[in-house]
Amino acid sequence: MLLNFQGALRSLLPHADAVCLPWRDGENYDEWEAIASALFESLVVFPIRTSLDERSWSEIKFPPYEMLQRDVATLSVLEVLPKLDSGTRVFYGLSSAMHPFDSCRWYSALADGTLASKELRTTPLDECEFSARLCIGGRTRVLNAVVLPAGRRSS
Repeated sequence: MLLNFQGALRSLLPHADAVCLPWRDGENYDEWEAIASALFESLVVFPIRTSLDERSWSEIKFPPYEMLQRDVATLSVLEVLPKLDSGTRVFYGLSSAMHPFDSCRWYSALADGTLASKELRTTPLDECEFSARLCIGGRTRVLNAVVLPAGRRSS
């Protein structure tokens, strides 16, 4: 799913450049963020929700794309694997290092879900694996098969 999201973002770059819409890290503004957020919701969050029983869809609350959260204990999140010894690496967004959107930005949360640091860290996307940690009705469920490892494409 994240590779599909990455591909969708990349496919929009010629159109964004044609209208001088900044998309690069540190240059983008509300317009690009709105586009990226809508794509994230539609191409990543929606497929995760719809893979579950429809009765639980409204309970699954992911943080907005590229929004640092003080506490993720009651939120559903994408976890960047492997986990930290003392908590979780929480997916924040995609960023560009060598190529557009080739890196994963994440922040660390403690085991209780509270923010460990506001510092955003970056890992090459092809070195990341992901799981979806879902908070449904106060219970946690981890889906490893929903978010495929970034370095592998499904056939």
